[in-house]
Amino acid sequence: MLKPAGQLLLTTPNPARLRNLWRLIRQKTIYDPISGYGIYGRHNREHSRRELIELLEAIGYLITRCTTVETTGDRSWRTLLARLGYGEHHLLVAARSTPEPRRYRPPWLYRSFHHDPAPAD
Repeated sequence: MLKPAGQLLLTTPNPARLRNLWRLIRQKTIYDPISGYGIYGRHNREHSRRELIELLEAIGYLITRCTTVETTGDRSWRTLLARLGYGEHHLLVAARSTPEPRRYRPPWLYRSFHHDPAPAD
């Protein structure tokens, strides 16, 4: 929970990164191996750009920037892929909190909860 107009900077792995697309083309899994450290040893779910935006806006954040961040080097083709949304590693979202936070559990993410209606704009 942030104060009204507080700034949020969120980074998360990009499920649409080129390596994952290549794995899918070869009919391989995009998921990390199960960790011996339990549920805290890996990401349990990677959110797409659209999902992050929907989740943050629905709970009362104003998105100020959403992009991919290339973290594996500054080669021109990787920078181009990052601009197209297929950066190798991370999504970066900058957002500002609004005065009225809301609760929202989208049905595409939760299957065992009563679903809150999507907030009206």
